[in-house]
Amino acid sequence: MGYNCRIMLKRLVILAVVLASFGSLPPIPRQTAYGNDSSSHNPEEQANSGQNPSTPTLTIVEKNCESDQFKNDADCKAAKEKESTIAVSKLPTANVTIQRTPGRDKFDWLAYWANVAVLIVASVTLWWFIVQTNATKKAADAALLNVKALIISERPWFVVDIKSQIENGRLMHVLSFANRGRTPAELIEVHCACELHPTNGFTPTEALDCPLIHPTQTLFFTDDPVRIYEVHPDGMLSQDNRNGNDPRTVYVFGRIRYWDKFTDRTLPGVESYLTQWCFHYIPGTGDSLDRFALTPNGYNKHT
Repeated sequence: MGYNCRIMLKRLVILAVVLASFGSLPPIPRQTAYGNDSSSHNPEEQANSGQNPSTPTLTIVEKNCESDQFKNDADCKAAKEKESTIAVSKLPTANVTIQRTPGRDKFDWLAYWANVAVLIVASVTLWWFIVQTNATKKAADAALLNVKALIISERPWFVVDIKSQIENGRLMHVLSFANRGRTPAELIEVHCACELHPTNGFTPTEALDCPLIHPTQTLFFTDDPVRIYEVHPDGMLSQDNRNGNDPRTVYVFGRIRYWDKFTDRTLPGVESYLTQWCFHYIPGTGDSLDRFALTPNGYNKHT
């Protein structure tokens, strides 16, 4: 019994040594078996560590382009230019409800026919207004025509005439004008010329400047002829003119300007009256006397 106990004790001691040999880890360099840094217990190593400082640690900081620090950074600006924001919104759901319109009652129909009646009355009124406007315009136009006709019939009219007559045994042609209208006329100016021009194709210019010394009076009543020029073709025509070698003849032409006594001359666009004439000489043949006739060249007018 005692022998067996000794054998068991030996075996337990051997097992404990084996377990102790497998359970212990190999020592880490510069550390003790208890995990402490050996340099803390070594004065030389502590002295050497003061002479050779450790290398500084490099820290990487990420750029935040939203912060004020990197708002002007070139990389942040380039990234913002490449950015494209796509916003997708969802349309709200619409609830549509179809409701049936209720039937019209008698009050609805009454309002409906009242509106129809108002529309008919308005249409008839508009038509009547248009008819009355047209009638008023026609009446105004007719009244204006009547006023113009009255003015034309009552205004003065200067008419120029040339008559052939023999005085002191000599044939002469007298040019005169007279007021043939119903109201007095106020004379402004008289221009008249007597010249030789080609027989065909002559037309005086409206810029004629041959003023005559008109009578001292400026107010002329009706049927009051005034002699303004005496023409003697014999003293102007040569033998070549008479036998046709010089195709020219005598022309008497001119103009008269005058006013009536009831026109407001201060109104814009108001102009004086104008009478223009152009006569050409026709030699007499046989028993007929020499005479003057109106030249059909468009110069003769009365305004």
